[in-house]
Amino acid sequence: MSSVDQSLDFEYHSKTYQVPMSLDYLYKQTAQQTESDVVVLMLHGYYDKASSFLKRAFAGTTPPFSILAPNAPFPVPRLKPNEIKEGYSWYFYNYISKKMVVSPDVAVQMLTSLVCDLNLTNKKIIIVGFSQGGFLAPLVAQKINAVAQRSVVQKIICIGAAFRDDFWNPPFQYSVDAIHGEEDDVVTLQRAETTFLEIQKKGVQGHFHKIPHLGHSLNEHAQSVLYACIEEELKKSGVNKNFSSNPNSTDQ
Repeated sequence: MSSVDQSLDFEYHSKTYQVPMSLDYLYKQTAQQTESDVVVLMLHGYYDKASSFLKRAFAGTTPPFSILAPNAPFPVPRLKPNEIKEGYSWYFYNYISKKMVVSPDVAVQMLTSLVCDLNLTNKKIIIVGFSQGGFLAPLVAQKINAVAQRSVVQKIICIGAAFRDDFWNPPFQYSVDAIHGEEDDVVTLQRAETTFLEIQKKGVQGHFHKIPHLGHSLNEHAQSVLYACIEEELKKSGVNKNFSSNPNSTDQ
């Protein structure tokens, strides 16, 4: 591949290499391991990391399911006056030039390999993705289900994300819940709602939950909706437990 950069008068080339890459992850299994176990795969947002997302989502709870929370493969350190904050990215899309600089394919392949290596393809997986993790979620679901040759991923929950038409392709072997803050100024509510309606036209089944007084983050109300969405799927798998310690948690 080559192109000409007129500003430098150089030809631009790109070459692909296969190099070893590691994927750090947090993993906690439920006390009772059976084939009907549910695994929640947590995909954090851009500039974030697995441990931070876990704390925001499940602080103070004892979930009755296994949790797999990887860090994205590409480091994006955040510089502050007295520290360098650890953060990661799943891919890099330049939304100004509308160019995909780093493809999500690498992260999708690594996550699929991790699920296979941990022998999780005989489980039922719920993907919870925040922001960029929510954008990535359908590609991960499609790849895992294709490799396993069965419907392993049965639900996707996207928080603070929009829905790229080119990332959502049938067959849709899972339902989708969207949780979005009405005051989100990173991924606007209008963009999220509009794109969610577009994927519903393609055949996606699910619900869009609007959270008042919430920006691009999680609060107690959003947590309670997240817990209700997960509990709904747990009941389908024969797990009739409410894991929320939040007294404001309600079924949606």
